[in-house]
Amino acid sequence: MALAAAALLLTGCSARPVAPNSDIASLTFHQYQAIENFDDSEYTQDDPTEVARFVSLLDEFGVVPGVTVTADQDECAGGLSSTVRVDCSGGESADMFIASCGKPDYDRFNQQANELFTEWRIDVSAQ
Repeated sequence: MALAAAALLLTGCSARPVAPNSDIASLTFHQYQAIENFDDSEYTQDDPTEVARFVSLLDEFGVVPGVTVTADQDECAGGLSSTVRVDCSGGESADMFIASCGKPDYDRFNQQANELFTEWRIDVSAQ
């Protein structure tokens, strides 16, 4: 329990939800991987249809931004990782770290969330 509280403190998250997942209005994210010339630019997704896709993932896996820790910063090297700021319609925000080799209980969430962020990053980059 103390370890989980320490992880929340390190990520700047509170131990309670900032708002219901349904109040998420936008996501600002960047991805990184130890690959030469990897695009680690920051992107914002605020299209309601696309944000709803992320909210569906959160709900499916029981993940609450600012509360659920799905990966630690030092769990793996070389894998795909995403840092995400979740902004809610009421002005609240929470930070998330999503890694391709996260906590075993959240492997599928981490994989699917990273795939979604990659899709968005590639779509925006192509424009």
